[in-house]
Amino acid sequence: MIYKGYEIEAFDHVFFDVNEGVKIRVNGVKFPREKGEHYATSNETQAIEWAIAEYEGKYLSRGGVIYDSEADYLAQWSG
Repeated sequence: MIYKGYEIEAFDHVFFDVNEGVKIRVNGVKFPREKGEHYATSNETQAIEWAIAEYEGKYLSRGGVIYDSEADYLAQWSG
């Protein structure tokens, strides 16, 4: 499917396990990038948004918040 100008494929849905989640391909690139990982959500649209953000080079916090960079994320939490 095409979403916001990107070719998107959702695959490997895990919904009946303790670790719910989904993997997304954006223009043929798998996200999350780490082997064996998936976005911990049952909301496929949210997972697509996270994957597109990572594809665009943004930083995704463990809580699912998108930042322009890791430095922006760290700046928010430093005194």
